[in-house]
Amino acid sequence: MSIVYYYCNIDTYRSMLKSKTLWLTNLTESNDSQEVKRLYENIWCFIQGYLINSDLDKELVKNTIDNLESTFAIQKAVDIPFGCCFCIEPDLINLWNEYGDEGKGVCLGFDLDWFPIKKQQPITSTNLDQSIGYEKVLYDSVEVRSSLADICYKVIRENGVTAWINGILSTFKHYASFIKNPTFKGEEEVRIVYYPYDKFDVAPKEIGLSDLCNDIKPHYSLSWCNTDSVALKRIIVGPECKYSEQEIGKMLEEFSIKPSENEVITISKSLSSYRKRS
Repeated sequence: MSIVYYYCNIDTYRSMLKSKTLWLTNLTESNDSQEVKRLYENIWCFIQGYLINSDLDKELVKNTIDNLESTFAIQKAVDIPFGCCFCIEPDLINLWNEYGDEGKGVCLGFDLDWFPIKKQQPITSTNLDQSIGYEKVLYDSVEVRSSLADICYKVIRENGVTAWINGILSTFKHYASFIKNPTFKGEEEVRIVYYPYDKFDVAPKEIGLSDLCNDIKPHYSLSWCNTDSVALKRIIVGPECKYSEQEIGKMLEEFSIKPSENEVITISKSLSSYRKRS
């Protein structure tokens, strides 16, 4: 079981119980203004310097960089990833304050293994199986930059003039939606990411994924509940939440959330002792 945690306010909690879905929204509109762009801009500048100063043929490197520069300008604007973000840890005060309505909300624990999707960094593809996946977020660092630069170096050495399109482009697409500014490191994030495509060899509904919805904000809905079981395994009631554990549990009943006989949704109060200073 791989439990990850989603912090939210009470209104969002009730909405999620009513819809029985997670919303996958446009990642480029998140609270990180460098979302997706971080790789194509900041890290790419580092990689260019690495390649230029390597032992690779200078003309080959220049042509590769030129081809990638023009393509990256397009990549940042098309094939936008949609995602839903979680934390690997429950009951963190910084997450309560940022996403859990300053402790007045709840923290929901979902089992990622419940969803019929792979642990992988997805890519735009006509095959839905490759278009959606979940993975931990990487926070920009010397190690991350060096690893990606080394990948680019090896791809150029192996593929020559076609390296930019036969390896580097797809590598960047895989990583772009999973690399963030290191100042967000405290969020310890895991995310489900989906790259929409017009036609699939498998219908999105096969995994409980909806068509694009445009109510409130554009999103794809991913079901976390079916007639046999639920992905929701744990609820932590925020340290400042006005509702008791019993009242939060009653909301599950109100919206007919009923685990199977072998399942339990545990509900507990936050252990945080944080209090606001005046």
